[in-house]
Amino acid sequence: MSNLVPSPGSNLIPVEKAKEMTARYRENKSTILAPAYVNTDVLAISETLSADDVKLLFSQPNCVGLRIYYGMDESLLVKAILVGVAPDGTDIIIPNLQGAINTSGYVVDDSARCPPLCPPTTF
Repeated sequence: MSNLVPSPGSNLIPVEKAKEMTARYRENKSTILAPAYVNTDVLAISETLSADDVKLLFSQPNCVGLRIYYGMDESLLVKAILVGVAPDGTDIIIPNLQGAINTSGYVVDDSARCPPLCPPTTF
């Protein structure tokens, strides 16, 4: 077992706290929605992203962190959008990828969203 030590200002929290927080979210997520959105899964329980995509974010020059934005797709489902963060706090956009037709760069989304694609065990 490794003797890892969190860095100053670390965002690490104990698993027990994460379990409490995610349970509280699941219990309350429908109560914070307007009635038209209750039981529509507009808010996800979790999202699973490709490790390769996240590594690509962190491989960008001067990437010192990860920022999570929340957006909404065409079906009105809330989705996490990940971008790298530069030392000055600005977003880092992944430049054009070889063979890609997009000219404005890339960020990470397109996750496996729960529901409907839920992991076998959940916090």
